[in-house]
Amino acid sequence: MENDNKLVETIIELIIKQFPDLIDVQKNALRDEIADKMTSNQSFADSMQSVQAIGDGSVAMGGDVSNSVIITGDNNTVAINIHGVQFPFDIPRPISWEEVRQTCRKTSIIHLEKMASKYVESLYVERKSAFGHVTRFFNSNEYRYLVISGHSGNGKTGFLYNLAETLQQDEQVAVLTMSCEFFQKPVRNPGSTPLLEMLAEGRIPAPDTHYGDYIGKLLNRVERDEGNKLVIIADAINETKSIDSIFQLLHALHCKGGDWIKVIISCRPHFWVQLSSNVFNTYGISPDYFYRPEEGNNKFLVMPGFTPEEMKLAYHKYQQYYHLKPEYYKDLDNDVKSRLREPLLLWLASEICRNDANSAKIVSKEVVGSDTRIIPAYSEKVISAFCQSHKSEHKGKTMAQVARCVLEDDIPNKMVEGERTCRNFVSEQAMSKFSDRQKDCVTEFVSRGILEQSEVGDISFRYERFYDYYFGIKLRELARDTTDLNCEPEEYYH
Repeated sequence: MENDNKLVETIIELIIKQFPDLIDVQKNALRDEIADKMTSNQSFADSMQSVQAIGDGSVAMGGDVSNSVIITGDNNTVAINIHGVQFPFDIPRPISWEEVRQTCRKTSIIHLEKMASKYVESLYVERKSAFGHVTRFFNSNEYRYLVISGHSGNGKTGFLYNLAETLQQDEQVAVLTMSCEFFQKPVRNPGSTPLLEMLAEGRIPAPDTHYGDYIGKLLNRVERDEGNKLVIIADAINETKSIDSIFQLLHALHCKGGDWIKVIISCRPHFWVQLSSNVFNTYGISPDYFYRPEEGNNKFLVMPGFTPEEMKLAYHKYQQYYHLKPEYYKDLDNDVKSRLREPLLLWLASEICRNDANSAKIVSKEVVGSDTRIIPAYSEKVISAFCQSHKSEHKGKTMAQVARCVLEDDIPNKMVEGERTCRNFVSEQAMSKFSDRQKDCVTEFVSRGILEQSEVGDISFRYERFYDYYFGIKLRELARDTTDLNCEPEEYYH
């Protein structure tokens, strides 16, 4: 290996003499291409091995000075002639930092749009504590990974969406935002099409070790300044089946790119606890690269509920948006305040009160209640609105029965658990057997945030709380148990 590296450096020196105007990123990329060809092309490897000595501007071949290495080419290609055999190499085009930023932006659009489905700008409340941790993470040369953990509905996706939009305003930062489906697309030969073109078209093959190497080589072509950072945001990593590939890719990127690449990951708490040992031990990523909040020893950041100050602002925004009562946060019952510190419950309560004459839009303990009250209350509101959209009263009643059956029986009974993930879903194949009315109900539940549909057509509950409630209905009936399904540890409220 050491001799191979010396041979590569020998050829690079000759190329530089012939083409003195090559910039560093082009030299680095050519170095990678020549090293690759030594492992993939036996004829080139044998010719390179015949190099025995370096002369003045030429390389003696097998003791015969007449058979020298001859470097030819133009602005686009370099040809290495060894023993009369010519091996051509393209001179890589440098990639400007602005090109990197725009490419990442184009690639992220589809994933940002999906994240935006859980984000309403006028209702968003900045999570100052979490943003402060992100700032410390960015300013550190020590950390390369930030794991944001939190239970379903705690606002992780909304926070990351807002963060991505904010970072993209900084000309020194390129943001690549990825969803779990990013890693599940069919594998194609990554060398067949320039990566920038693939990214611009949104065509991302599933990463493997080879693909990670390919991206790493591409990074060598980037013309960047000292302060430039590539930020990779991977939302809901617990929903992908390709955990091995993800961390192989990230590890390869960091080996090539170094500390100017920052990775932010979101996932469920129990999932990260299970995964972290594999990340540290199996994938060879040092635990020291993971951001550790100052207030604890955990190598992840917990996304908590709203702080009291954030809760006041959040309620004010929701009160104006939904015209809720009471008009002021201070007039809320203390138990209600505690429940509403979770963004999901605040949203559900507001949706239930929207245009509801019976509750008079009053956010009360009866509205917020527990998960065994608020989730079915919201679902019934969605079903009722869906039935009213059908002209026939008889058909509406039938649709209501079908809709409840879809939520309580059809969806949960057909759910399977994603391999090595915490994501339970109904496959596209199973969905194809649903009746038209069942499919209509599913479409309505997707549009109203109870269910969500992946890019590959699978259906799952949008929030884990919905899954816990509907999947557990029969168990609760058997046990005659009406306990609250809110299983979050108390630490998440304080």
